[in-house]
Amino acid sequence: MRGVRPDALHHALLEAAPSIDRTDGNNERWALQLGNATLRLTEPVQHADPRGSLPFEVVAHATLGLKGDGSHGYQGRSHSLWYCDAEEAERFAWCEVAFMESPLLGGSRDIAPFALTPSEGAVAFSPAMGTKQLARSIRPLSTDELEDFVTRWADWFADAYNGSLRMPSRLPEEEIQQNYRGAR
Repeated sequence: MRGVRPDALHHALLEAAPSIDRTDGNNERWALQLGNATLRLTEPVQHADPRGSLPFEVVAHATLGLKGDGSHGYQGRSHSLWYCDAEEAERFAWCEVAFMESPLLGGSRDIAPFALTPSEGAVAFSPAMGTKQLARSIRPLSTDELEDFVTRWADWFADAYNGSLRMPSRLPEEEIQQNYRGAR
């Protein structure tokens, strides 16, 4: 398996803060709780239609989600983790993918950005304007990116713990890099 596994976040957080409670449950690979903050990774699930209507192949997916105390009407965020060949055909790695509602719909969620399965998220990769869009650029979980991945999620987890986790001030959260196969 190329790159790093999503469990690297679990190990880094427990090493940094041994007081974090482990609260694993059904369909979870792991769950960590600190006060009102809970960070969960679901068990990876094999994707039934690897190619589907995506411009690349996804063979498995999981969800990494963070929930806080729900203050200010915001519950938290979740990102998809897809085991895919987004950058190069037949070169698979875990990639972090986050979605948002299309601004044209005018709706909002209490979880933003949010995770989708590959089938649900395919609309964000369509050349036509869809109901869902990427909220962040696709990020492979490579060794080079591991520190950034762990720091980002650890900071959000700490914010959820101390009650300062807020809805992103803008979505998408950054200029989206079209760094995947099939991008225009």
